[in-house]
Amino acid sequence: MKKKTRDIEVFNLSALDLFASAMGAFVLLSVMMLPYFFKGKGLEEVIERLQQDVTASAAQAGEAEAAARTAVNAARNVTKAKSAETAKEARELAALRAKSAEFSARIDALRKEIEREKRKKVAVKPDKGGYKVSFRLLGLKSNEDRYLILIDGAARIKRNTSNLPRVLTEVVSVFGPAKEFAIAFYRHGAAGLLYERWPKTGFVEGSAETRTKAVAFMKEQYEKMSGRSATYQALERAVGEKADAVIFISDGFISRKTNLGRGPVQVIEEISGKNSRGIQVNSVAVGVWFRNPNFADFMNQLRLRNGGDFKGVPP
Repeated sequence: MKKKTRDIEVFNLSALDLFASAMGAFVLLSVMMLPYFFKGKGLEEVIERLQQDVTASAAQAGEAEAAARTAVNAARNVTKAKSAETAKEARELAALRAKSAEFSARIDALRKEIEREKRKKVAVKPDKGGYKVSFRLLGLKSNEDRYLILIDGAARIKRNTSNLPRVLTEVVSVFGPAKEFAIAFYRHGAAGLLYERWPKTGFVEGSAETRTKAVAFMKEQYEKMSGRSATYQALERAVGEKADAVIFISDGFISRKTNLGRGPVQVIEEISGKNSRGIQVNSVAVGVWFRNPNFADFMNQLRLRNGGDFKGVPP
């Protein structure tokens, strides 16, 4: 029996089934991986953005670090400046304390000198009136008959001489019978010299009544003390009065602006030259006369050139 010829085909149903199964698996896998393919692109963009953010953050961090270093350096500079300023203030404070201690020592020395003057017993020869004027508080001595008490009425004197009313009261209290006196306050006003005198003219004899009136006048003028000093003009007027002696009360400060352009030396020279009657000029330094040697020197030289005495009163 003859066998039938068999046709062999490569692409038979089995092969197609195999290919179809493999292709189907590939297709299925591709479909499954497709979402992840697009998501990967998004992740790259995110990563790129993150890298950009990291770069920007690094730059900002660098800027912040530089700013922090600048701030630290500035703070160090400020600290150094403050330390230097504090050291300077400490030196100035120490200098002021030393100066204050020096002034305190001077004041104590002056007070001791005043106490010694108070305890001194001076032999006094009676004058023709049988009464000698002795300024007990100040230790200032004079034996004339007629006195003009000339008081610097500038605001500076009032501000720095809290004991001025007591000093003036003590000065007036020594005037008794056979002695005459008058009082004049002066200062520099808008129109120049302001010269307030009691009595308006002449002199009064010392008594309880005249002393009371004199104290009342001084209290009134004390309230009016203001402005600056016109010392040259006031002394010029004082040495033209019919007094035997002037009791000049001031701190010795001379300003050219309010003294017709005269300095301390010129004032002394001209006043001494105009004192043709030889009126005795006694200087009583009050206020801050001890703070500047020129102040005390003016008061002392003025009395030396005009035959008077000098006393300094602590403020």
